[in-house]
Amino acid sequence: MRSRNMSPVPFTAMIGLLSVLGSGGPGASPQAPMAQQAQLAAQGPMKVDVKSLVKVHRVGDPVGLEITLRDAYDQAVPAPARTTIVVETTSPSGKKSSAMVYFQPGESIQRFQFSATEEGLIRITARQADNQLREGGYVVLVGKPAAKPKSGKAKVVKPHAARWVGSGWLAAAGPLRDARPVALRWAFPPPDPQEPGTGSQDQSAPTSPRLLFQVSGGGHEFLADGHDAARILVFYMSPDGSGAPTEIRVWLTWSNGELDPQPLRIQPGETLGEATLRSEWPMEARIALVSSSPAYPVEGTREYTVRFGPAIYGISVRGPQRLSLVDNGMVVAEFYDPRGYPIQTATKRTMTFTPISSTVRLLPMRVDIEPGGSLATVLVFPAGLGRAELNVSTPGYKSVAHVVEVTGLTVILLCLGGGIIGGVCAFNALQGSLPWRIFLGVVGGAVLAWLYVYLALPKTESRIAHNLVSVLFVSILGGYLGLQALDFAARQVGLVRGEPKP
Repeated sequence: MRSRNMSPVPFTAMIGLLSVLGSGGPGASPQAPMAQQAQLAAQGPMKVDVKSLVKVHRVGDPVGLEITLRDAYDQAVPAPARTTIVVETTSPSGKKSSAMVYFQPGESIQRFQFSATEEGLIRITARQADNQLREGGYVVLVGKPAAKPKSGKAKVVKPHAARWVGSGWLAAAGPLRDARPVALRWAFPPPDPQEPGTGSQDQSAPTSPRLLFQVSGGGHEFLADGHDAARILVFYMSPDGSGAPTEIRVWLTWSNGELDPQPLRIQPGETLGEATLRSEWPMEARIALVSSSPAYPVEGTREYTVRFGPAIYGISVRGPQRLSLVDNGMVVAEFYDPRGYPIQTATKRTMTFTPISSTVRLLPMRVDIEPGGSLATVLVFPAGLGRAELNVSTPGYKSVAHVVEVTGLTVILLCLGGGIIGGVCAFNALQGSLPWRIFLGVVGGAVLAWLYVYLALPKTESRIAHNLVSVLFVSILGGYLGLQALDFAARQVGLVRGEPKP
């Protein structure tokens, strides 16, 4: 009598197949040493810098700007590829306008100009169109047009004829992000019917030069790396818009960081003096205008708060380089500092994961990183065979690509092995010819596995379902069912109608 004990060969094959499952599963992608990656990032463009070419501006004159691509060390660096910079200006009345400036590969500095049509503060921002560089900001003070000499007697300006209204950012001793832009302009009140010196005269109208204190890039968080600098601006404002008659020295006091120079100087004939504030530690630094020589009153606030955040230099991505068609993997994106170590963010940031092709699906595609966090994690589910590229980005930093190769060889081997095992099991239970049972098992296992992979898996995100072991068991079931698996598949795809015969 022929023995019907199951041959040990199928079980040996199953053990061998299970040992192969790790070959197509997720694994850490080889990354360059993070210190080297951080160094390379620091040497390329990291931010857009913008400043004025001159320090005296009047209505009707062109305002020339210099736009520079800078690295982490605040040095001008060439653009590695064609780069589009969006320059946006906000006039004292709140009107906004924008223009494009293009950097060709190898260019690091571009010039741009616009016409000043209003008196007061004009806020300027410069950012990359793809938002992969940190944006820069600047403030320009536009004075009244120069008086044109007339024939005969000179023009006489009454003491109350001009009055300064508003000033810059109303955020005294508060964070710049809470600052509120206010129009800064010259106002000319109607003539006073009474003689000057009477009680109806506006005693608050400034009739002498004053100073205006500003911090460029209001609301911007500067990096605490000792290189990223906040620009401290002090403007000289005269009733006729002229420059300083002599050198003005302005003394500032600050709570943290390094200020350079001290005192700040406004040169004769100019209306602007600048200083820079840097820090090597994340903190909030308070800076205040104390006094000037010669002494001038200060219009608006005397104190600001400048925020220095963690020195985030870029994003590192790690995850599987190879996945089987039915497997799943985890991709992790993390911020790193100048040394390549993971670093936490002090503000809420959003990490976006974008699949370039339809070969994979991501869950989720956007992850919010709360203050104190440093990484974002998403699950990757293959949806087809081939090469899949993921793009990971967050505003202000270069996006990073991660490539995953989706393979199907492991799934095919599992289908064959599971079909053979199911056919042998059916032979022991239902008798018949062993080769015929194995043939039906291979076909049935392949068909049922195909239904599972292409019909069932796209509808579920369960990590248990997206597993090579599940494919093996489905193939064994299909191999055992044989012809019934074929009939079931035909009904699922609509090729056969009606109820199956018993």
